[in-house]
Amino acid sequence: MGTLRDLMDLATSEDGIYPMPTIMASTLQMVCKLNAPDYTWPSSDEPLLYQLIQLIEDTLFLDAPIALKHIQRVIASRLNSKRAPELGALLSAGGDFGSAEEHASHAAPVDGQRADELRKRYSRMRVEELRCKLRKLGLTTDGTKPVLIGRLIEMADAAASDAEPAFVPEDVDEAPQQPASSTLPPEPLQQPSFSADAMEAALDLVDVATLAELKGVTRSWWALAQRVLCSRLCRRDGQPVPTRLDEITDLDVEQLIEAGRPGDAAVAGRMLPGLARLHGYGHVVDVAAVRAADLQCEMVGDWRRPSLLHGAAKDALNSCITGEGEPPLRLTIAAVACAGSGVICGIPVQQLREDSVEVLNLFDRGLHAPAAMLVAYLIPATSVLKNCKLLKNRFDVESAKKLTKMGMEKSIMLSGLTCDRTAANFMNEGLQPADAILIASDLQVVTTLYLSGNNIGTRVPSRSRRR
Repeated sequence: MGTLRDLMDLATSEDGIYPMPTIMASTLQMVCKLNAPDYTWPSSDEPLLYQLIQLIEDTLFLDAPIALKHIQRVIASRLNSKRAPELGALLSAGGDFGSAEEHASHAAPVDGQRADELRKRYSRMRVEELRCKLRKLGLTTDGTKPVLIGRLIEMADAAASDAEPAFVPEDVDEAPQQPASSTLPPEPLQQPSFSADAMEAALDLVDVATLAELKGVTRSWWALAQRVLCSRLCRRDGQPVPTRLDEITDLDVEQLIEAGRPGDAAVAGRMLPGLARLHGYGHVVDVAAVRAADLQCEMVGDWRRPSLLHGAAKDALNSCITGEGEPPLRLTIAAVACAGSGVICGIPVQQLREDSVEVLNLFDRGLHAPAAMLVAYLIPATSVLKNCKLLKNRFDVESAKKLTKMGMEKSIMLSGLTCDRTAANFMNEGLQPADAILIASDLQVVTTLYLSGNNIGTRVPSRSRRR
């Protein structure tokens, strides 16, 4: 997009008069106010978001960077931390993905091939297992097996915008297409039309988690959010924004972790053939070096220390990371989830990342909290994993909560319970509070629970009976 300075530098003029777009006097006045460093936006003045984007269009043309930052901060304060339905209301953008049935047929992430794969996998499951998954998702469980399968496929599609990795370029998959016979709802925000520069600048201070939610608003916001996310997460200085997965060589995992999407690091290790470096917290990870490193490590030493690996394995991983000081735990776990080979800390990291594990048995393995974080980073990369046995380890409460969050999102059992069990006996197992959190995440299918003789505290979910 051209600016006023461009016109003055490049255009010919007579008597110092230059042609320029019409800008309202009130807009010029507002931009002048906003360009004052100490200006504070009146709390009583709340322009609509499309009016703010129009102001951004004008500030870009007038080359007013201070005013631009003011407007970007206001937009970010309106949008950040909102979910897709709230964003749609704020943006006055009616959803144009169609009904659940239309969306299931036309959405890019769950295409015909993917739907067939899901249908085949769900067809191998028993009716009670299907109902278990639906209960964990908060969906109704009535109907025949084909109805249950269809409901799960629709749910997978409805969550596609959030499940899609944040780094996926705009051109990899088209946004969901509305059926030709449908009438598109209006998008007031797009009237009048704004330049791509203005739309991208409007989202400059919007956080990664909110950008991921924006993909669930409309097709146009899906495409815009994809473009902004890929630019923010994958663009190298002086290089164009990648447009294909095989063009992505760098990934900012710090932003993914802080946005609550650490699992995207593991997905990147599988999806990005040219990925060379992970960036975060002032450090750079050499992905190829991590793949080649021997990181096999048993649970030895002081398990209370905040480290995933110890001894030679830790040294081998640290040699793959450059930067000042000790790399933070979150970064080292992301590096292992993304590129670790074989079995690490007793966890089949490579198989989980490659999505070839259906049951994960880590019962009573002496795993510590960082190992729980590694499993939590890997779970989002899986689609066939349906049951984990994670009890009787050394997890703390916080790591157990991270696991249950990921388990609930993927409908994965964490305590070893199965969908056909309505009673569970954990008496005198020496369970700790973290174990109780893992068990609680699976209680959708349990009506009677035996927990006496453990050290889990006195709080028990009301849906079960403690004996």
